[in-house]
Amino acid sequence: MRKIIIYACTSALILAALAVSALAATIYVKPDGSGDYPTIQAGINAAVTGDIVLLAAGTYTGAGNRDIDFMGKAITVTSESGRDVTIIDCEGLGRGFLFQNGETSASVLSGVTIRNGWVSEDVGGGGICCRSSSPAILNNIISGSTAAAGGCFPNCGLGGGIYCSESSPTILSNTISGNLASICGGGIFCDRYSSPAISNNTITGNTALIAWGGGIFCQEFSSLAISNNTISGNTAEGGGGIHCGAYSSPAISNNTISGNTAVHGGGIHCDGYSSPAISNNTISGNSAEWYGGGIYCYSYCNPSITNTIISFSSAGSGIYCEGGNPTLTSCDIYGNAGGDALCGTDGGGNISADPLFCDAGAGNFTLNCTSPCANNPGYGRIGAFGVGCGPTAVENTTWGRVKSMFR
Repeated sequence: MRKIIIYACTSALILAALAVSALAATIYVKPDGSGDYPTIQAGINAAVTGDIVLLAAGTYTGAGNRDIDFMGKAITVTSESGRDVTIIDCEGLGRGFLFQNGETSASVLSGVTIRNGWVSEDVGGGGICCRSSSPAILNNIISGSTAAAGGCFPNCGLGGGIYCSESSPTILSNTISGNLASICGGGIFCDRYSSPAISNNTITGNTALIAWGGGIFCQEFSSLAISNNTISGNTAEGGGGIHCGAYSSPAISNNTISGNTAVHGGGIHCDGYSSPAISNNTISGNSAEWYGGGIYCYSYCNPSITNTIISFSSAGSGIYCEGGNPTLTSCDIYGNAGGDALCGTDGGGNISADPLFCDAGAGNFTLNCTSPCANNPGYGRIGAFGVGCGPTAVENTTWGRVKSMFR
């Protein structure tokens, strides 16, 4: 009898799951309001678990097409024809999307452009705001959005593109560009206890106007995973590319961090008591008005920096330590205008030699096959990329093996 009961219960669960799947629907929304529902918000309001709110190509404006709230629903909002032609234009009158009801990775936003977002009377997130939620934000363009200080200074003006508070969204394969935060986090701002996965994004041309983190800002007790991104041309007072706030511990790996500008820490700014793990990055061509064109380490920060290239800072030294104590292992620190300044603890295998990029001027940071970074003996590759140019490698062989190829 017990087996029969278990079987019956299991069957009931399967039937319930199939029933939910059968009820899933596609809700079609058009910019002119002639779809199944007149606005994106109306489509979300009508959706249930598993539904897809599908957006036709065009430009969405007006009430119901900005300040869009997912309402905690496990649904997908996506485009029919791709992000380049599916545009949510907030017209400077509000933000794009709001996640504030415990959304998980089953709440998916993908394939749209969010532009001209604006928020000034709330904490931040001109493009997207995540509060106590962890949605999936995939393959979108978030541009030209602003988090202004407004009437809640200093607690707003954070996260021009994306704001995260006690949230751990998946931020994957997006272009986050030309956004502005009055205070911190021009591209992405991560508040305390946020641990998003930020991967394969292009984060470029963002600005933190008066403080830190032009590209990415992470606050105390956050532990981001920042990997395989292109972080370039961002500007801030501290940390043009990335700012690691006190007590933060991000894992920063396999990124290209180039052409960023700051007063301190053109590429990365490590604040006091932070402990980031910085590995296999290419940090090149950044600039600091005062200290640390590549990386700036402030009081009592203890980053580990491994297999990373820190090169060609146009102003400021490669690494500058002001009370911080980084441990550097198998890094190449070379050609920085203010000096290379290997400070901190030498973990071994560090070099100072031209990394021989294939074409850094064109943004190609792969290595010539003769690069000393292609294989640092005993430590492996240095930088975010392997060999991408140079003479064709020749493999030694025997005459017998050559003859066998023609039998």
